[in-house]
Amino acid sequence: MGTKHSLFRRKRPVEEHYLLLEREEAGAVAIFSELRSIKKNISAGEKERQDLIQVRRRSHMTS
Repeated sequence: MGTKHSLFRRKRPVEEHYLLLEREEAGAVAIFSELRSIKKNISAGEKERQDLIQVRRRSHMTS
């Protein structure tokens, strides 16, 4: 009886540890997803900025 309970006591912290790791992993995945989204938005903004520079250059050349 004592052995059975001690085995469960030993498993529990390990299971809790794995649950914490899963939460941390999910958090890390969410962070990297957000970083990818930010990177895409920065790239889109940079492309738009370059496009506007080209439009200004063309309008100055034709003026």
